[in-house]
Amino acid sequence: MMKCPMLFSLYLRILNILCLFHAYPGVLEVGSCILDGNADAVEFCPHESFYNVLAASTYVLQEGDRPSRSGCIMLFDVDAEAGQLELIQKVETTGIFDIKWSPRLLQNPGCPLLAQADADGSVRIHSLQGSDSDGSKMHGSYDEYLRIWDVRSTSKPVNESSICLGGGVWRIKHHPSTPGLVLTACMHNGFAIVKFDGNQVQVVEQYNKHDSLAYGADWQRGDASVAGTKKSPVIATCSFYDRLLHVWTPESDVFV
Repeated sequence: MMKCPMLFSLYLRILNILCLFHAYPGVLEVGSCILDGNADAVEFCPHESFYNVLAASTYVLQEGDRPSRSGCIMLFDVDAEAGQLELIQKVETTGIFDIKWSPRLLQNPGCPLLAQADADGSVRIHSLQGSDSDGSKMHGSYDEYLRIWDVRSTSKPVNESSICLGGGVWRIKHHPSTPGLVLTACMHNGFAIVKFDGNQVQVVEQYNKHDSLAYGADWQRGDASVAGTKKSPVIATCSFYDRLLHVWTPESDVFV
């Protein structure tokens, strides 16, 4: 973290000016931002009082006579209805491979924990102040296929389905409250929302506004409906070499 509060405050202002904000609802894009390094993971906080907090991580290889790997964790305040994507915290660290929020508040009641796996071979834990379902399992591969099978018979799956997503499937995220709906990061082919029901598997939305490797993706938690109608989900995605973070909502109704 920057040691001088005044410099850090100025840094926040400059970076937030670079973030592009758009009206919501009715427009696909909520906001986007160029990060300080190669972006590889994004994670919305899963705890109710912190649904607005989005974490993004970066990895940068500094080449030369003495190569090093640096990175950072950046925390954003996301308000989709107001079209807001605001940087609220930055922690500089070694290069980060992945990040994950703890599913439970294990200690320091009321303070979510964020873990990072980094290039030093360490797992570090940060404190924020202030699953598969129905017996099914899925995995992605460099062969560009998302596969789903019934794991109640591990030696020979009862049911197996697959779909080609046009790019290596790097990350899979289940919707937090709607079974059978997953968000996938497809490396050279952007991001895809996939719906599966038994043997039926289909892509219901694709997002291709990144120009680099699609690595990080997550759903925002929170109220899923208004007056009995499900709201369009808010999604965060990031890509590696262009250092780009996008927050967006699907154009189509992915719940139908």
